[in-house]
Amino acid sequence: MIRYITAKFLSAPDRHGRKKAGILLCVMCIVYNLLLYILKYIAGARSSTIAITADSFNNLADFGSCIVTLLGFALADKRADRRFPNGYGRIEYLSGIIISLTIIRLGIHTAVSSTAKIIAPEHTSFSVESIIILSVSIIIKGYMYLCNKRIGERIKSPSLKAMGVDSLSDCFATAAIIISLMIEKLSGLIIDGYTGAMVSLCILCAGVFIMKESIGPLIGKAPKDTVKLIERLAAQDDTITAVYGISVHNYGAHKSVITLYLITRAEPYKAASHLKDRIREVTGAEAFINTTIEEMP
Repeated sequence: MIRYITAKFLSAPDRHGRKKAGILLCVMCIVYNLLLYILKYIAGARSSTIAITADSFNNLADFGSCIVTLLGFALADKRADRRFPNGYGRIEYLSGIIISLTIIRLGIHTAVSSTAKIIAPEHTSFSVESIIILSVSIIIKGYMYLCNKRIGERIKSPSLKAMGVDSLSDCFATAAIIISLMIEKLSGLIIDGYTGAMVSLCILCAGVFIMKESIGPLIGKAPKDTVKLIERLAAQDDTITAVYGISVHNYGAHKSVITLYLITRAEPYKAASHLKDRIREVTGAEAFINTTIEEMP
């Protein structure tokens, strides 16, 4: 799938290729998550295992998250207009926040259910069917993680990268469930509630991480690599003595605006204009620069 999407939509610079790649990947994840939800729910109901049931609802939440992400891709690609002159690209960040809130809510619900199982433990029914379903789930979720991570990095999509993180956390949570089932089968020790609590912790950590990654671009957090790049570009001009207050305002994958302050020895307009051209050439972003002339001692 990664090779197909890259060759089909991302081999040439195309604004709409990014949208098509994201939508295709979202549709694939929607189908997989719905299938995993159905299989895990059946397995959890038959075995009376709270951890498997919680994991199934995690997949249902992922199903909803994929739909939100798909809508985000469809809307974020709209051209800028008079109402939104910077375009609709930030819708992707909003979809990431919605995904994180859904995941956090699910994590809290799972934690409450798991606590009840810890207080009043019940034996679960071990079955080879459940182990097979959970093992297949790990393989599928691992594949989804790779697809979302690589394509998300390629097209600079925070929502796809968020889905990748969520898929990876699902792999660890499902592996923990398999281990707990095996332990109960071999030793009779009931740890279903504790495993459910572990699953809820994985879900909550993924939700908080996605929330953090989605909020950053909205409030203008400057990535460390971009800050270092601008500092290197400024250092190439002997008249510039310092740059500070660097902020990167992302409006989606197609537009970024950088604001910064610089101190120069002389000719502030010339220094700012040269640095602005270099930033546009290297990053493709527009820069707004406030200059201050260094006072001579």
